[in-house]
Amino acid sequence: MQLSSSVTAKVFLHHILKNNVFCFDSRMYRQRLRTALGISYTPNFANISMADFEDRFLETLRIRPLTWKRYIDIFIAWPGTDPQLAEMLTRLNMQHETIKFTHEISDQEVVFLDVYLYKGPRSGKRVTRHEDTLQGDK
Repeated sequence: MQLSSSVTAKVFLHHILKNNVFCFDSRMYRQRLRTALGISYTPNFANISMADFEDRFLETLRIRPLTWKRYIDIFIAWPGTDPQLAEMLTRLNMQHETIKFTHEISDQEVVFLDVYLYKGPRSGKRVTRHEDTLQGDK
């Protein structure tokens, strides 16, 4: 019997997720829930999971964002009113018991992937690099 590539992928993914192990303090452990940090496929799995989460959520919206971009941060261009945005963000944070989003709202500037984007003259956007400063001993 020939399996489709999506069925094969699901079978392999299920096997990998149910059997991922990690070493801590010279002892081997089997991860029972979610995925272990440091496993090479974890970022890909997280990306697939978040894409599915977002797609299912966006399908429920009466007013949809003009833009929804995700890499590590999520950038949303919202066409509705401020109260509608607040309602959407509240609903977003109610979709999953452990996936929660923080947000910053501005009609003048936005930080996405450590880059500040400023709303400026029609001639273009001013872009500056944002760098976090670490606190503590060096």
